[in-house]
Amino acid sequence: MLNLQRLLIPGAVLQSVMIGGGYGTGREVVEYFTRFGAGPGLLGLTLAGAGIAVVFALSLELARRAGAYDYRTFFKALLGRLWVSYEVLLLLLVMLVLGVISAASQGMLLRLFPGFSPGLATFLFVLATVGLLLFGRTWVMRLLTFWSFVLYAAFAALLGMVWVRYGEGLGTAFSTTGDSEGWALSALRYVGYNVTAVPVVLFAARALRSKRDTAIAGALGGVLAILPAVALHLCFLALGPSVYDGVALPLFSVLDVLAAPFLTLCLSLVLLGTFLETALGDLQGLSERMDSWREERHGAPFSPWAHGAMALLLLAAAAVLGRLGVVALIGEGYGTLAWGFILVYILPVLIWGLRRWRSPETP
Repeated sequence: MLNLQRLLIPGAVLQSVMIGGGYGTGREVVEYFTRFGAGPGLLGLTLAGAGIAVVFALSLELARRAGAYDYRTFFKALLGRLWVSYEVLLLLLVMLVLGVISAASQGMLLRLFPGFSPGLATFLFVLATVGLLLFGRTWVMRLLTFWSFVLYAAFAALLGMVWVRYGEGLGTAFSTTGDSEGWALSALRYVGYNVTAVPVVLFAARALRSKRDTAIAGALGGVLAILPAVALHLCFLALGPSVYDGVALPLFSVLDVLAAPFLTLCLSLVLLGTFLETALGDLQGLSERMDSWREERHGAPFSPWAHGAMALLLLAAAAVLGRLGVVALIGEGYGTLAWGFILVYILPVLIWGLRRWRSPETP
């Protein structure tokens, strides 16, 4: 594998798991960046990208030094006996994410194919996710990496069309001053809950061989994770507040204004794929954790069919819990979950990084 590929893959996989519904609707970009105005929004995006890069690089280095490429082994190295605290938070978060992604994919399929029944849409999403998971880690990494660049191409096409038609709106946006207070704190909040995906995607970092590798891969990860948000931010600015201020699905407002049916179809299919890759990345991370546990006790990982059964169980549980309102309940407590991740992951890995980044490696 080429060196550049080796260094790009961890960041591309991270972006795949992070993307979820945030870039899929555009609402997340508005809430954390665009609402502060053109310049402060870009500064916030820059700060967020740098924050993601730092946490990602430090996590990759700890994983490399400890040989910890699943989150269970990683947190045993970072937290010792307290490692299970991350798993409790992660399982709650994964149930929330799977419930949201399942509902979002159902809505996207119904938008593309109005004749679909909701039950059939959910079944197809579950079937595709479980089927792809059966191919194993290597194919999952390849798919997540490939689809990330499909997403970049789609967002570049969207930004290009907006630029050609409404480019003058960007000049107006950057010449207008707005309420820019709080953009830095908002950007750090964005980092705080998005980097929770990092320990889940450590399976993609096995090819990194040195501290230089982890530093470059971390920096690339920050760039890859934030690029789609930059594209959406510029699109929203060019078209003005009418497409995002108080709008639940600002990305689709942009598409409605552009009135470009082929672009809308292509982008909708790409976004449907992002929902799938988010679920796939989370489930692969959980599979890696289960394999680590089984290898310690029985000397061999679970079979692909066992991975598929676990994924099917989690997806079915998320769908049921979503109908019962449990996913919504978890979502209401997401602020608490975010603080939990800051305490058990972000602060420890930053402290570890300050102490160990310059220390010599033990042979």
